[in-house]
Amino acid sequence: MKNLLMRLDWTGRILEASPEAHSAFGACEGLECARVIKARGLDRSDICRPGCVTEGRGPGTTGAPERHPVTVQGRIGRLTCTPLGRGHVVCLELSDRQAGEVEVLTAREREVLQLVSTGRTTNQIAQRLGVSPATVRTHVEHARDKLGARTRAEAVMRGMVTGQIG
Repeated sequence: MKNLLMRLDWTGRILEASPEAHSAFGACEGLECARVIKARGLDRSDICRPGCVTEGRGPGTTGAPERHPVTVQGRIGRLTCTPLGRGHVVCLELSDRQAGEVEVLTAREREVLQLVSTGRTTNQIAQRLGVSPATVRTHVEHARDKLGARTRAEAVMRGMVTGQIG
């Protein structure tokens, strides 16, 4: 997992970028963040839009950080935009894996992961499927391994990005 950091002005232009951001995007100071990062959501919608900061609908406009599971340059990641003074700080955590570099989940793993995505607990999923909580945990663990995810939430995100769960 790589962390790319950028500091933006109030218009969404990049003022500073970390060495990791330079490695991923090249010299990006002075450019509009949305045109550099080009983050897409799990539903393939544009997370970063030109002018989103100045329109009052963009990341960070509520005063709280906004976190989005995204794909950037074909890689799975998480984008966090945080207001800082009159500007923003953008943290892009990118996985080393391409979005397509995952194994195919079994039907049961997909079903369990889909239920996890709706916020159900292990016990609720077990009861709904008529299996033990240990079986549910095993399915989640196998799905995490196949998707290269460290957490349940990351497994859900990767399952959605790869189209294995809706």
